[in-house]
Amino acid sequence: MNPIKFIITISILIFFSLNSNSQERINVKKKVFKVTEEGYSDAWKNVKKGNFLFYQHRPASYREAIPYYKNAIDYNSENAELNLLIAICYLRSDPKSEALVYVQKAFDENEDVHPMVGFFFARALHYNLRFVEAIDEYNTYKESLSPNKLKEQTPIIDKYIAECEFGSKLKKKTARVIIDNLGSNINSEYDDYGSILSADGSSMVFTSRRGAKGDLVNLIDNKYFEDIYSSNLVNDTWEEAVNIGKPVNSDWNDAVVGLSEDGQKLIFYRGREREGDLYSATLQGNTWKNIHDLTHKLNKRKSQESAISFNADGTTAYIVSDIDQDSYGGKDIYYTMLDENGKNWSKPVNIGDVINSEYHEASVYITPDEKTIYFSSKGHNSMGGYDIFVSDYKYDSWTTPRNLGLPINSPDDDLFMSILMNGRDAYYSTIRKEGLGGFDIYHAILLGPEKPLQLSNEDELIASIAIPVEESFIEESMQIQYTRMTIVKGTVSDFNTGRPLESSIELVDNKSGKLIKKTNSNINS
Repeated sequence: MNPIKFIITISILIFFSLNSNSQERINVKKKVFKVTEEGYSDAWKNVKKGNFLFYQHRPASYREAIPYYKNAIDYNSENAELNLLIAICYLRSDPKSEALVYVQKAFDENEDVHPMVGFFFARALHYNLRFVEAIDEYNTYKESLSPNKLKEQTPIIDKYIAECEFGSKLKKKTARVIIDNLGSNINSEYDDYGSILSADGSSMVFTSRRGAKGDLVNLIDNKYFEDIYSSNLVNDTWEEAVNIGKPVNSDWNDAVVGLSEDGQKLIFYRGREREGDLYSATLQGNTWKNIHDLTHKLNKRKSQESAISFNADGTTAYIVSDIDQDSYGGKDIYYTMLDENGKNWSKPVNIGDVINSEYHEASVYITPDEKTIYFSSKGHNSMGGYDIFVSDYKYDSWTTPRNLGLPINSPDDDLFMSILMNGRDAYYSTIRKEGLGGFDIYHAILLGPEKPLQLSNEDELIASIAIPVEESFIEESMQIQYTRMTIVKGTVSDFNTGRPLESSIELVDNKSGKLIKKTNSNINS
């Protein structure tokens, strides 16, 4: 199963495990809904079309029901049941933050509109960063439950309350970053995610579900199967992304999970619903060739690897896998090492419970020097969904993961963080209200800690006389550390003709004679 569908499936399962009550039909009654004869017939048709989609209980059907329900609510905006249906559709699709205005209206019109209206209200507040209010509503909802349902639902609701408590703390220390949506040359109205860049940041590959003429649709979520797209950065602007085509993209899911620093080797996932493998492809000129199955080389057990990241020389791979043995819960992060002959990978080793939580981990990025790891998790101090965390390797162990905080993270899913060699430019995927649709790819510039303003003694004295300081307060900010790397870039050409050559390159330490890196030049790059 590919990463995004895995995330959607888990989210839906959690949602339904909470609420057998939510399966009670929410009836928009004709007599109550009808306010005037004019417009009623069309409005009621829209209600029925929306209901047909809503009660399919599929992620895509909730999204598709929204326009019909919104057409109907233009006729009668006071109907509590209809407002609640729209709110639930948003909570089960995206953007989830849009649910608040509708569930608030439903609650105001009729507090007893549904046994779980308080829970839906709490979820909507949660997704809108109104953490303190959400906690109150979660607790109020718990008080309304019967003993049996309280026992059943408490673990999940308490998890949501803990997320709100973490979120409330994280709001007080925002990260110093500049975040921009990459725009329509990269993103689409469909899900776009998993961006991976070459070391110099000049090229990008990513996964998209935008589809093309004749592409197949996944019946579970009614979205196109995944394909891999690429783009180049020209004059500080990303060119319009193009489908990289066959032999990498197939009729099923093809999702990028890794790219070598030189951009010459692509690692991707290919599969259907519950089965799939990792493959590699090599760039020869402008064409991806030499497709090889990597799954059984990396891990001979029956498991699924949904993300991978390599160290600088490609001898250590960090993978996200559902290996049952040694798991701390759900999907965990493991590492495996290549032998001296460069042919066989060691048995995957769980990276440990400092990084892995009792919940799911979903994506991983290791810096080339293996000193810093970025990953997404539903555990630790997540404020909701998957948050992006960072940990440093110090004194032979990983430090306690730090939540990157707002505005990078949100109560929804935030995934696939990768950092360029300069340590300042990061790319990741998230769902935002202002986005183009579904998951979008964003560029984040990590500014680092703010430098304190230096004043001379005379300046400080004058300032204190002019404006007496009774209390000093500096808002705490989330400090994001980074390590800068050196990029070696050039071309190999024929001495006589000046034409580019395809050749093997070895980087050797002059003092030790140790081979640091071996790569191949591309005749077209």
